[in-house]
Amino acid sequence: MRYFLIAVSGLCVAGAAYFFLQPVQVTQLSALEETRQQFAQRVADASQSLQDGLHDAAAREKTSLKGTDIDGAYPVGPDGHLLLNVSIKERFEYFLSTLGEFSLDEVLALVRDDISRELQEPARSEALKLFEDYIAYKRSLVELEKQLGSAASFEQYDMSNMRLRLDQLRNKRREYLSAEAADAFFGFDETYDDFMLGKLDIMNNPQLTADEKAAQISMLENQLPAQLQDMRSETERISQVFAQTEKMKQQGATAEEVYAQNTAAFGSEAAARIATLENQRAQWQQRIDTYLAAKKAVEESQRSETQKQQAIEQLRAAFTPQEQLRLAAYE
Repeated sequence: MRYFLIAVSGLCVAGAAYFFLQPVQVTQLSALEETRQQFAQRVADASQSLQDGLHDAAAREKTSLKGTDIDGAYPVGPDGHLLLNVSIKERFEYFLSTLGEFSLDEVLALVRDDISRELQEPARSEALKLFEDYIAYKRSLVELEKQLGSAASFEQYDMSNMRLRLDQLRNKRREYLSAEAADAFFGFDETYDDFMLGKLDIMNNPQLTADEKAAQISMLENQLPAQLQDMRSETERISQVFAQTEKMKQQGATAEEVYAQNTAAFGSEAAARIATLENQRAQWQQRIDTYLAAKKAVEESQRSETQKQQAIEQLRAAFTPQEQLRLAAYE
């Protein structure tokens, strides 16, 4: 959702880092669903896993959900009715993140099967209806994007366009979902978006001095719910630590020294995950660099166009189908 807000993209890095450092758990930031997909290790043999329903841990080892527990939940009240909560959306998105490994119809069937496995009536029918509404909403976003145009088509600080996009998005959610479901699924995000727009209004007000801007932003921050205030404090701390570790690397710090810095800041488990992630990134970048160099050599060779294309396809064959989708960002 947060791709509608170009001006707040910088915070997403810190937010992604924060949730990566935590053990796998239910979160309340839909913006980070894409981040989890970004970091996931895609693997090849996915078809059999779909047949197994991905409910078995061994089955998940064959997909991008490798090493994860099933996110989210379907909370049910004492009367047997479904309790609207963001954890339901997280459950949906956990399985929807496999789109690309499986066809849309397969993924939709997978979620419906998950609901049927987990719930009894009346919660089962309520969850199935909610899922159909949620998918209809997701489909509607494609048309909404066409109507509003690319977010890059207006100035970064064009507040009227930003507000228009967010208002349209809020309305679209409540067109397909009940007000209660929309609030449960997106209330946290919408509160944060309102805060960021208010902050941008203040930052870009030429009639305010720097001190006046700082005072108004501080007042705005103090009005945030406690959970959002905690998140902002933590992401700021993480940003500072990452900035420090990058500076250490530039100054020639060893991997052991960086690990010690991260351990002191986040604890040994989180430091180990950061080290593993950085190693995976380095390996991926090395593969990309090797591929691009080989591709350039092929393109500059004296071969025919057909031969060049065949040679490039052979180079691409070293990547899984999911990895090949990511190559476009580097070519």
